[in-house]
Amino acid sequence: MRKIHLIIIFFISIAMTGCPVRSLQSIFKYQDLIYNPKLIGTWICNYKFDSTEVREVWSFQNEDSSHYHLKIIYLVKDSISGKFEYKDSVRFQASYGKIGTNYYLDIFPKPLDELCNLNNNMSFRNYFIPTHTIYKFSFENEYFKVKTLSSGWLIRAIEKGKIQIPHFIEGVDSKKDPNYKNMMAMSHDITLTATTTELQKFIKKIENEKDAYEDYEMVYVKEK
Repeated sequence: MRKIHLIIIFFISIAMTGCPVRSLQSIFKYQDLIYNPKLIGTWICNYKFDSTEVREVWSFQNEDSSHYHLKIIYLVKDSISGKFEYKDSVRFQASYGKIGTNYYLDIFPKPLDELCNLNNNMSFRNYFIPTHTIYKFSFENEYFKVKTLSSGWLIRAIEKGKIQIPHFIEGVDSKKDPNYKNMMAMSHDITLTATTTELQKFIKKIENEKDAYEDYEMVYVKEK
């Protein structure tokens, strides 16, 4: 049953924010990081997916002078009791900073030690490469908004030659492949392999691109 709930949460997340663009490197250098104490606390976003009501809870705590512990909790409203029930949670290291004229949040999964311990095999971690997820971030006193990079827009921009950045696209081998255009059109899974310097140049270049970020904006309100 828990696996079913996790699958539901996964598809709801993809539907609401799109398939996120992943990055092997952080978008921030140390000097770019900003510590904002107003982020500390619990923030809630309620939304609907078809007939399913979802509550997503983001809880920020201090990690050090530049980073946060971020725990994301997923709850789904029970159709009979009308109460939100806990389904799953994930933990990240979160970084907040400014690039160009905008603010961003970079989240990175916590070390895999706990998962490896559950599997009784520390070498299990060798089969995973954690990646960063990038959010465009707009902050107010009582709420914040986040948008993810649009994987569809980025893949099309790369295919048309408008954007040049080191990357890997799932299922696409080479431009010489006769099915290259069809594979690019169907793929929504992209991982950036660029350095932090290259990522920052890219982010500054697209900051005024209207379609570079997903249309849907998630709004998180601070818990009273």
